[in-house]
Amino acid sequence: MIKEFPPFALELNEKDVQVLLGYPRYFIVEEPVQSYIKKEILQGRKLIKPVGVYAFFTVKNSSGSTITVNGKKLRFKDKKLIKEIKEVEKLVFFLVTLGDILEKKVKKYFSTGEFERGTILDAVGTAFIKSFSEKARNFLEELLKKQGHIITSCYSLDQVQCGSQTLKTIFELCKASKIGIFLTEGLMFKPRKSKLAVLGWRKQDLN
Repeated sequence: MIKEFPPFALELNEKDVQVLLGYPRYFIVEEPVQSYIKKEILQGRKLIKPVGVYAFFTVKNSSGSTITVNGKKLRFKDKKLIKEIKEVEKLVFFLVTLGDILEKKVKKYFSTGEFERGTILDAVGTAFIKSFSEKARNFLEELLKKQGHIITSCYSLDQVQCGSQTLKTIFELCKASKIGIFLTEGLMFKPRKSKLAVLGWRKQDLN
């Protein structure tokens, strides 16, 4: 069953954006960059449309780097992920996105030569999607811990971790298109400010 995440209050401060722009967190950014960061954070909050879904699947026929869920074979490349998946009973995939309005504004900045503001707004979007993904992960971990499950690490997924066909299959299983997330021909996420991740779990060993 596919479920939508409840609304989250996405936390973001100027230092988060500052670090993504390449400045040390302790560094005092000079004007006009400091003002731009403040303005783009405020604008970014108005432009983002956060939405996300999660779906639980029973793991069957785990063999090597391949598992089967809902009759579909999924193959992973990350060695640590493969090792942990072999020991789980179920997986939860989750997808989150900010929509494409912020992305369009970034492109507009660049098209009009406002490269500094475009770069800052893009960093704001990256910080927001990171916050959203962390909130989603924490929500699922808390849910599973309350049920007494042992949880794996959380892994972000893209074509590097799982390859093209597995990535496409996960998008189909989670009905990503229903919340406006698609894969480009180059297997990039569209909108770009989107994330896919996976958690696995098994029941607590009472012995």
